[in-house]
Amino acid sequence: MSFTRHGQRPALLVRSSVNAVEQALQDSVEKYYEQYETVAVLTKNQEQAQQAYRQLRRQFSNVHLLDMNDTELPSGILVLPVYLAKGLEFDSVIAYDVSQANLKGTDEIGMLYTMATRAMHDLTMISNGQVSAAINEKASR
Repeated sequence: MSFTRHGQRPALLVRSSVNAVEQALQDSVEKYYEQYETVAVLTKNQEQAQQAYRQLRRQFSNVHLLDMNDTELPSGILVLPVYLAKGLEFDSVIAYDVSQANLKGTDEIGMLYTMATRAMHDLTMISNGQVSAAINEKASR
């Protein structure tokens, strides 16, 4: 049995500075915030989740930083490390910093797979510099 998911093709946003990555994150959240019940920002670890949360709190009010103690999934903008997202689905997912440098030393394929498969409708991947080799080179930039 197959089913169709609705939404745009995944977007890959390659930026060359921390400021440009932060702007891409804000723009991406703003794009989907009014459209969907849940917009998840998935990061490599809790430290990056805290950074993204602090940044997004400056512009948006309905932002939630999730950690291992959370037992319910609120609506709004959810910021969490990818290992907490296993088994969950979100309307829109923003994969935060899928760069080669950020994902080095991790199971890049597994991490990217988990990030990408959590999105029900829209997936945006943001990279600070060279994209992880685990992402197909033919992906649109």
